[in-house]
Amino acid sequence: MWRKFLFTAFRNTGEKSMMGFDNVKPEEIGEFDGAEHLMILASEQCVDELKESIAELKSPFFGAIFPEIFFRGRRYSDRVIVVRFDFKVDVFRGSELKETDGRTLMVFADGNFDGSEEILEKAFMKYGSVTYIGGGAGSLGKNIQCLFDTRGFFSKDCLFVSLPFEFNVKVRHGWRATELEFISTKTQGRRVVELDWRSAFDVYSEALESIGVEIDPENFFDVAKGYPFGLRRLEGEMVVKDPLAVNSGAIVCAGKVPENCVLSLMHGDAKSLLSAARECADIEGENLIAFDCISRMLYLSEHYKQELKYLKDAAGAMTIGEIAAKKTYPDFYNKTVVVGGLD
Repeated sequence: MWRKFLFTAFRNTGEKSMMGFDNVKPEEIGEFDGAEHLMILASEQCVDELKESIAELKSPFFGAIFPEIFFRGRRYSDRVIVVRFDFKVDVFRGSELKETDGRTLMVFADGNFDGSEEILEKAFMKYGSVTYIGGGAGSLGKNIQCLFDTRGFFSKDCLFVSLPFEFNVKVRHGWRATELEFISTKTQGRRVVELDWRSAFDVYSEALESIGVEIDPENFFDVAKGYPFGLRRLEGEMVVKDPLAVNSGAIVCAGKVPENCVLSLMHGDAKSLLSAARECADIEGENLIAFDCISRMLYLSEHYKQELKYLKDAAGAMTIGEIAAKKTYPDFYNKTVVVGGLD
């Protein structure tokens, strides 16, 4: 199994910069001390070992905790990906947005924080149409401090990494819009309270019943994972929002849903999702970084191995929401694959 790969990038000054990707045990992070900067993507199961290792580092570092990571087509729950930079990287928290002239902003968001999309909006207003790529960190089972830098671990925020070169970015999901549509007449952040001026769950369950699918509050997660919402954009992929649970008739999603917008009922199968992953991996650029929604693994089940095979040239993380934009507004996707490669 390949443990590492390297690639050369060009900063806007024309000077070459080398970054290296390594897939290692947490206790091996110290081998890379001495780099100008270290970026670490870690699986949540190895947080304790990670904290012990980075406490000994002299190099500045930053990173995020995810449900799992993947590298060269395999998933790992007990390892970390280390990215070595030979130049200083501009790193800052979303609560402290600063001036930067980077061409790409890599973003790690707390995927369980309702305010992540608001921070992305503030970043767009400040930095404009740069390239964005990243994903939501955290745990599916509990709230954790999933972001970290040299100041410590934190949550309920975003971590921005300003990079001086351009990324190609590709976004695909494979979910298809059905003929059924709703208007989100009342929302509260990630809660869809009303669809078409009625209880969101009542309208959603009736729509599924009309196509022969039974759903109730008890089986909601198992059924709804195959029928997400979709928000249309003027161009590019629809933004998928993942319905997770029912709360007093409201549908709780894994991302903010705007009020008074048209939502399409989406559906997909293993064939359409895997086709999207294959297309997303076919991107121009040097060695790739990818952010793949953890809900795709839950939905695809045994077929997920094939998705990782398509992403075999990438290092990346299974995420709770995906972030991507090529010189446009940075959307927070669900159930989506995002792949970036150096232009």
